[in-house]
Amino acid sequence: MKLPYKSELLAEAEEIYEEATFKGRVYRRLGAAPATSRGAKLPQAVRNPEYRFGIASDSSMSAKELIQPSDGENVEETDPRIVEMYKKSHRAYAPGEQVRTGLSMRNIDPATHRFGARAERSYNEGGVAGVLTWTNDVEGGDHTAVLVPKHMAELHAKTQPRVGVSRSRALLATGEVPDKAFGTVSRTDSIGAGELIHNSLPSELLAEDPSLGRPEVPKGRPRGTGRVDRDRVYGVPSIRSDVPPPGVRKLDDRQNYGDEKGAWELLNPSPYHTIGVTEDDFLTPLPKAELRDIVSGAGIDLTPAVFDSVHTAAAALDPNGLVSIETFRNVLDEFRARGMA
Repeated sequence: MKLPYKSELLAEAEEIYEEATFKGRVYRRLGAAPATSRGAKLPQAVRNPEYRFGIASDSSMSAKELIQPSDGENVEETDPRIVEMYKKSHRAYAPGEQVRTGLSMRNIDPATHRFGARAERSYNEGGVAGVLTWTNDVEGGDHTAVLVPKHMAELHAKTQPRVGVSRSRALLATGEVPDKAFGTVSRTDSIGAGELIHNSLPSELLAEDPSLGRPEVPKGRPRGTGRVDRDRVYGVPSIRSDVPPPGVRKLDDRQNYGDEKGAWELLNPSPYHTIGVTEDDFLTPLPKAELRDIVSGAGIDLTPAVFDSVHTAAAALDPNGLVSIETFRNVLDEFRARGMA
């Protein structure tokens, strides 16, 4: 009788029985080292589960210590023969050390010998710059000598272009005169770029047809009025001064309402822009109490009597008696110039 289902123990036993037939199940156990390798007999020490191949290292050693050990051998402190070997193979000379080529120089000290003949004039003051630079007799200044190989100068004279001289290689090969020009001389035309740009051409070249009529409604003439509006401007203005700017502008509002700064203000901004103060804030009328707080906050020490005198004089300049920061500052400067504040 076949059971409708298998118990867990029965299913596990059947799986173990089926996998036991595979040879890899015996020699390659999951999570454990193989007992033997294809029937090979391993030494008893290797059969120990704790056995590891290789040499144990210090796990706490840093990468820097592994790459450059602190107890490593220093080349500078080794045998001088090794140092000389590095000089020959890698040209590892010490800083400031003279490079030795190994040439035999009789009766010459490489440390003190100088090549060349002694000049009558001393150039110790200017060094190499004094040798290559001299003062011209003409009032002008100094000229610097440019030293180039002769073959390079001749190559540049033949291949590099010169001002006013033809670069044609045919002239160099045939020996023709330098001012000779090849080709046919074209007929000169009196019409230049200026005539083309400004459209100041003769009427016969413009090909105007006198038989063509005029439009019934010229540009700028409202239909039916008979008058021409010569001041009419077409299109949408880029500066909408006819539209009042909103109180709070949105981020996507890129319309210019005529209140944006010009090129001068952008190139020379006010020093107060860094603290969020604009020029309009200086011209806005303020109450007397608020103006007093701003003056005292700016570090200007004025007595109440002097402040009232300056405020009264500033209010007299406006028909409505309004006082702004700019007006108060100008009047205060006049008071200080007269010694009244």
